[in-house]
Amino acid sequence: MRRRMGGRAGWMLAFVLGLVIATAGTATAAKLITGKQIKDGTISAKDLDKAVQAQLRKAGLPGPRGAAGAQGARGAQGIPGPISGAAGGALSGTYPNPTLADGAVTYAKAGFVKVSSSTFLYAFGPVAAQSCASYGPPTGVTVESNDVVLVTAANLSTSLVLTAAPEPPTNVSIRLCNPTNASIPVPSLTYRVIILD
Repeated sequence: MRRRMGGRAGWMLAFVLGLVIATAGTATAAKLITGKQIKDGTISAKDLDKAVQAQLRKAGLPGPRGAAGAQGARGAQGIPGPISGAAGGALSGTYPNPTLADGAVTYAKAGFVKVSSSTFLYAFGPVAAQSCASYGPPTGVTVESNDVVLVTAANLSTSLVLTAAPEPPTNVSIRLCNPTNASIPVPSLTYRVIILD
């Protein structure tokens, strides 16, 4: 009987047994290997079935464009841009850095100026050492005690102190003081007075 199994039948039996063992081993391996046993990064795209590779290539492509949505609410007003161009009126130059035009601001346009220029010719004569002399001319306007009076005189000695003050109801007091130790002669001079309200 051994002789009969040793020929073709033996080869055939060995082949069938090998096939059964190989099939059983593959099925057993398929049942034993799961996703938990595969190490991350060990399977690449080339290891996958061609149909799975084709599906993966399609997955990254954008779909068709959708319909436009409804218009949103209007946004808040933005920050205005810089001003530019030529300046006008009381200004000259160009924006953003115009300047006051020559002659644009006058005493007449300033509402706090009562008298813009009133002149008085007066001769104080000599002013004694360490003393003062006063002159109170009428201004032609109503003068109040809280008005500010400014006075100037050309060619006045720099050793003298010139001041002015309101003297209601219509006059101002021009005061000339000599703080030195000697008398100072004062010729006839023109005094210019400005009264601020």
